[in-house]
Amino acid sequence: METRYGVQIFGCLGDFRQDPAGFFQRLAAMGYRQIEPCVLFGDGSGFPQALADRVWKPREVSRFQAMMEPLGLSLSSCHVFCPDPLAAADEMLALAEKTSIDTYVVNCPRDIEKTYRAFAQTCHGLAARLAEGGVALWLHNNAPEIRARTAGPDGEATVMEAILQEAGDKLGAQVDTGWVLYGGVDPAAFLRRLGGRLRSVHFKDMAEGCQAREGAERFAVLGAGVTDIPAVMEAIPQGMPILVDQDVTRGGFFADLEASIQALRAVRP
Repeated sequence: METRYGVQIFGCLGDFRQDPAGFFQRLAAMGYRQIEPCVLFGDGSGFPQALADRVWKPREVSRFQAMMEPLGLSLSSCHVFCPDPLAAADEMLALAEKTSIDTYVVNCPRDIEKTYRAFAQTCHGLAARLAEGGVALWLHNNAPEIRARTAGPDGEATVMEAILQEAGDKLGAQVDTGWVLYGGVDPAAFLRRLGGRLRSVHFKDMAEGCQAREGAERFAVLGAGVTDIPAVMEAIPQGMPILVDQDVTRGGFFADLEASIQALRAVRP
């Protein structure tokens, strides 16, 4: 059975905004079957203006979904951009009712090492509220919550694992393999460690020696970096959503996304 690969479009929002219809057409032609957007709830306070301008707004989602579906592209999960996600729960549920969104994904705050217990309670409350409307909640990782450690009943764990444990079983995990690696943990081992909490995987590649690099120099096009794609793929259950998540490009996002799906299909068609 063919795997339905997708793209998290955070990094390529600039290309998307130039020509949304053409963007969808090009990704569909490459063989992608899912788009995971970033949706801004509220007025964008606290986010850089360029980012606030590029991310999707709730009023746009139905129109973009109508562009996607005739091309075989689905909309299921989406990332939440909002300073207070719990306060936006009703707006998130309202959007899910109007669209095919069935899952929202949140990122940790920047000071997560100090605030992870409070954030876990926010996730607990938001997951419970969304579940009332049949909508799931996942936690996506960056590097800090992987690099930071906390003591637990089973020994030392990453802060991400601590958040999942304290937030309760309604919170799933969407693991970004590149940020796990950058945080100093083997991605394949981390995926296996999460077990049933794993819901989705973002494939991101990193350059050799990435931990000693900064900015764009940390990243590599999927298949051209240090990620052991076969090992990571072996740790992902069949049928689980797999999305390419590339933050920057040197040669153009469309060329990179073409190379990325080829690298993935070489391991799991």
